[in-house]
Amino acid sequence: GGGGGGGDLWLHRNYRVLLYLEDHSSDDGALLVLPGSHVKKSLAPPECRHAARCQRDWARRLVNPASVDAADPRVEVLRPSIGDALLIDHRLLHRGGDMGGAQPG
Repeated sequence: GGGGGGGDLWLHRNYRVLLYLEDHSSDDGALLVLPGSHVKKSLAPPECRHAARCQRDWARRLVNPASVDAADPRVEVLRPSIGDALLIDHRLLHRGGDMGGAQPG
């Protein structure tokens, strides 16, 4: 296990419930997931290839706009409707889409 009391997420089963209070069935606020990433450590998220179009995420990594990640053939785009509940493995690489078509600044 790792330090800091967080343990090793690869040794424990942690799940997240996503309850959708807004409809994203036809907008860019979709959920993007990388299938299999919760069981295969070597499966990396889409790489940021055009730094000028990328933005920094909460972990201070460069990430693509969601529209670029959505075009990656390994990525599945889920478009939940209002009231949908999704149960996902916490280790699954996932991210939200671009709300309202917002562009990174």
